[in-house]
Amino acid sequence: MKEYLKNAPGWLKLSVLGLVLMLPTLGLRPLWLPDEGRYAEVAREMIVTGDWITPHLNFSPHFTKPPLTYWLTAISLMVFGKNAFAARLTSALSLIGTAIITYLLALELGKRKSAFAAALILLTSLMPFVAGNLVTTDMLLTFWETLGIFMLWRWYNTRQKAKVYLYGAYAALGLAFLTKGPVGVLVPLMAFSGYCVYVKDWSILKQGFTRWS
Repeated sequence: MKEYLKNAPGWLKLSVLGLVLMLPTLGLRPLWLPDEGRYAEVAREMIVTGDWITPHLNFSPHFTKPPLTYWLTAISLMVFGKNAFAARLTSALSLIGTAIITYLLALELGKRKSAFAAALILLTSLMPFVAGNLVTTDMLLTFWETLGIFMLWRWYNTRQKAKVYLYGAYAALGLAFLTKGPVGVLVPLMAFSGYCVYVKDWSILKQGFTRWS
């Protein structure tokens, strides 16, 4: 058993550790007002009204945020019941997912131990842990942005610029936009543009924007 745990993939260890750390804390307190209550109520009203296109708050249209966070929260409420645990589950899983992507990206740049350490630091740091216990867009946005950056990195560093990674980046940035609007696209592109400056290769940006076919 010890040998299996020692040789288990890093992403699996992070998944188990993340679930052990996060799940017991999600339902320990009621929803904080106003933010957590607002997000959870919009998700609840999606279920009640059956309208998954137009978000509602107090049964009036509510367009302050794109709908993806509300959709995922509503699905969680339908599966696990209308409670604080279910409302916060999306954020908790987003933190775990972000830690796994951080591990995979760091693994491309260094050794397994340092990659695992980087992901573990993220998973156990105060602010990410708090964000993973709140019903907001922040942790879900971080997940999509991190995934987008990872996909762009893989696309640039694979032979013949494998399209699957570029299209994966498009999908991740699109979902980031559906989470919090333009900032979900701008932040990863700013990071990738900084990398282009570092490697002195601006042509990759042109390829990324024009290579749809």
